[in-house]
Amino acid sequence: MISKNNLKISDAPYFFQTLPEFVQVEANVEAVLPCPISGEPKPKITWTKVNSNLPSKRIFESNGELRIPQMNPEDQVRFSAIFGYNYLF
Repeated sequence: MISKNNLKISDAPYFFQTLPEFVQVEANVEAVLPCPISGEPKPKITWTKVNSNLPSKRIFESNGELRIPQMNPEDQVRFSAIFGYNYLF
């Protein structure tokens, strides 16, 4: 356990299930990109789209998933989930 300025990390972030290597979705269909991360305290998850902005119509779920209600062909790129804690020591 690490303690500094009232921050207590008792369980570093970790994947609690295996991630798919890729997610294939047809155009104009909802895409669900999982991010099964756990830790104590709960890590912050930030989604990014490589070399572009995330689609404007997107939903960030409390369980870490990124939902894109209607995938477009131009959204067929790599998405990344960055997770961790935003604390300065």
